[in-house]
Amino acid sequence: MDYLTSVMNGIKNILWHIETNREYASLEEVERSLKNMLNDYEQIRK
Repeated sequence: MDYLTSVMNGIKNILWHIETNREYASLEEVERSLKNMLNDYEQIRK
């Protein structure tokens, strides 16, 4: 999977969490998703 696809999937995942759990949408979920995207990028760059 290329990096751009990984980023788009990560953004979709973040939006899904916010839309599905609007009253529970936590910064922790967003932070975790962004860190996962960063880790994916770093793995691809190796």
